[in-house]
Amino acid sequence: MGATVIKAAQAVGIEEKPEQKKPVLPGEVEKSIALGRSALIRNQKKAAINLARISKDSDRVRNHIVDEGGLGPLIQMTHSKSLEVQTCAVKTLAELAKTSNNRQKMLENGAILPLLEGLKHKSYEVRGAAVAGLGQIGRLEEARFRVIAEGATQG
Repeated sequence: MGATVIKAAQAVGIEEKPEQKKPVLPGEVEKSIALGRSALIRNQKKAAINLARISKDSDRVRNHIVDEGGLGPLIQMTHSKSLEVQTCAVKTLAELAKTSNNRQKMLENGAILPLLEGLKHKSYEVRGAAVAGLGQIGRLEEARFRVIAEGATQG
C-alpha cells in the first residue's frame, strides 16, 4: 500500500520524483563552456543549466570543467541579467568547490568575490549556494584569509 500512496503523490506533484541522472556526453563540457561565453542570455541559460547538471556528476567532471576554463564564464554568469543564470552559476561554483583540486584554482581565478556577492543576493537559493561554496573553499587556510581580505567581515 505504501508504494501506491507514493506513486499517487508523485502523480499529483505532492512528492518530488527522484532526479534521473543523465550521462555526461563527450564534448558536453566544452560546448557548455563555449555557450557560457556568449553575450546572449538564452545561450548563457542553456550553458548555466547544463553546467549545473553535469557538475553534480563526479569529481572527474568537476575537475574537467575547471581545467577546460569553465570558471571564467561561470564568474561572468553570476552577473547575468537572468536570475536563473545567476542561480545556476553560483550553484555550479559551489559544486566545483567540492573537489579539493579545484579549490586552489578557484581561489586563483577570482571565484571568491562572486560567492561573497552571492551572500547578499535577493534570492535565498543563491545565498544558500554561496554559503555552501564558501564553506568548501574555506577548507583551504589561504582561502580563509582571502575571504576576510575581500570583505566578508565588512558591512
